[in-house]
Amino acid sequence: MANDSQIKITDTVVMGDINQTISGNECPGCFAANVRVMMCQISDCETKFCELCHAKSRFSEGHFERFDSGHGSGPFCAKCLISTNNQYEEKKRLERERVERERIERERVERERSERERIERRERIKREKSLQAVEQHELWKQNLRSENIRVLLILGSTAIILTYIFS
Repeated sequence: MANDSQIKITDTVVMGDINQTISGNECPGCFAANVRVMMCQISDCETKFCELCHAKSRFSEGHFERFDSGHGSGPFCAKCLISTNNQYEEKKRLERERVERERIERERVERERSERERIERRERIKREKSLQAVEQHELWKQNLRSENIRVLLILGSTAIILTYIFS
């Protein structure tokens, strides 16, 4: 009976690297097999790509990062990654323009304030000089009244001596 049996028992041992091929993991872009196939994270984009044909598929602050870096957002297909970068650059440009407009406005306001202060200083100095002139004139008149003073007036080439006597 033992000779009539058709059953064979075998044992296999495999050593070293084993490449496992999983069917269905083929990149639709580059047709590589046995790769990670990713789908674009933009909601209305259904593009698929793999780790080989689009390794830098994540976006972080104006830089492209590897799909497995864990930095930024994504993964995104090449078209959506460029679009995301363009949106980021446009946002940064608008921010720079806003900051520049604010700087220009601050400088304009500062110039206007400085000009107003300069005009006010000039007018204050004029008033002070005018008051000083009036005070000097009044003092001069008082001195003339209190004493008999001769005043020399020079008109062109003629000198006239006047005697002011105030009573």
